[in-house]
Amino acid sequence: MRPARVHVANGVDTNALASADGGVGERVVHSDNGEAATAVPQRLPATSPLAEVILDKPIWIRTADGNLYPAPMDPSYGLNWGYGGGGPGALALLIHRLLDDVTAQAAEHPGDAPAGLDQLTEHKWPRGAVLPRQMLEAARDGRPSGHLVHRRDGVACDVACSS
Repeated sequence: MRPARVHVANGVDTNALASADGGVGERVVHSDNGEAATAVPQRLPATSPLAEVILDKPIWIRTADGNLYPAPMDPSYGLNWGYGGGGPGALALLIHRLLDDVTAQAAEHPGDAPAGLDQLTEHKWPRGAVLPRQMLEAARDGRPSGHLVHRRDGVACDVACSS
């Protein structure tokens, strides 16, 4: 698809380009300053199970077939981690749902997740931390996981590592 010039709705950048992301076919708006924006789905268009959650801005979901998607998000609640609040609570519930069904609806409220997932998402992980499925399942089931994560830069670390 050839990029087309568009006007960003908020009037922030009138020199943006729209294109389709080669990985998942989502529309992406690229600004002249290198930023990109896209609509966030409320459900993933995936059939392969959740493989890992990547804690970044935005939060990403990688499926077992290697596809990478922005985490589904309800317009009422943002997703976040690192403190006790609505964002980490909504992320914990989303993870709980996605472990069972990768096409599950985004979390429309920050509650009802297992306590272990709440604790996991309230932890102050470094930006770029990758939480593998095994760790997510262990947290959901209340089992120890070792809290080993891999950061985007390839460094393995535990809960004490810094960004």
